[in-house]
Amino acid sequence: MALCVEQGEQGYLYISGSAINECSSLVVLTVDEYKANTVQLNPSEISSLFFFAFGLVLVSYKISWVVGVMKNLIGKI
Repeated sequence: MALCVEQGEQGYLYISGSAINECSSLVVLTVDEYKANTVQLNPSEISSLFFFAFGLVLVSYKISWVVGVMKNLIGKI
C-alpha cells in the first residue's frame, strides 16, 4: 500500500497523515506496486520496436517519393 511520507528536520522520513492524492512531498510504494506501474522491456522487444519504427520511416519515404513522381507526371500533362 502506498504511503505519504514527510521528511523531518533531521532528514528522517516519517509517515504523514495525508491521503495519497493530497500528499505534498513523497510517496512510498511497495515492490509489487512499483513493478505493476513500470514497463520492463527486454532487448529483443526494444530492437523489434526500433526496426518497426525505422521500417515505418522507410515505407513513408518510399510512398512520398511515389506520390511526388505521380505529381510531377500529372503536372507535365
